[in-house]
Amino acid sequence: RKQFIFLSILIWTIYLMGGYIGFLALQETEHYGIKEAFTVLSAGSIGMIVTPGGIGAYAWLIQKTMLLYGLNEGIALAFGWILWLAQTAVILIGGLISFVALPYYNKRKNLAKR
Repeated sequence: RKQFIFLSILIWTIYLMGGYIGFLALQETEHYGIKEAFTVLSAGSIGMIVTPGGIGAYAWLIQKTMLLYGLNEGIALAFGWILWLAQTAVILIGGLISFVALPYYNKRKNLAKR
């Protein structure tokens, strides 16, 4: 139970830091801080629920959120797509690595049981 709670907090912290670090990707967003990153995390979480994988909805909700902070409409949409693409790429690459590594891990585990 403690490990589950720790890992859940770790995952959400990584998503929060992803948004915070994402602000550094564009010159127009580099002055935003952790408060705005929390807002982006909240809006982005809703965007992930609305459509499969958050395609379109994530970037749109991030755009609308960043407009509240005075960011230009085009830059806000680009920022949303950059965050979505980075997160999706990490998930796809991590999933591919896990998919390839899992048979080797299971084989080693089964040999150890014998």
